[in-house]
Amino acid sequence: GGLGLAVTTHVRSWVDFDKIQLAIMPMFLFSATFFPVEQLPAWLRGAAYLTPLWHGVDLCRDIVLGTATAGSTAVHVGYLAALSALGVLLAAHTYRRRLSS
Repeated sequence: GGLGLAVTTHVRSWVDFDKIQLAIMPMFLFSATFFPVEQLPAWLRGAAYLTPLWHGVDLCRDIVLGTATAGSTAVHVGYLAALSALGVLLAAHTYRRRLSS
């Protein structure tokens, strides 16, 4: 949510929302939502592990299947919390800059 907030602070018109779709579509394709990440080439697998959607999908899958461990849950939640905090900080910076000018 925080990253989405940061991105939307840079949207100037409705047309810019189409550009956001360019980031969302690959994130869905490479997040293990439809097929396991292990089937991807090694270089693409690393990129998939960096997407926030992969962390959310893997966390939910571990919880539903009962395979969640304290370590993996902490990594997923920590990564998602860090991205959210970063997004909120970037959005606040952009809002302050726009309001002061």
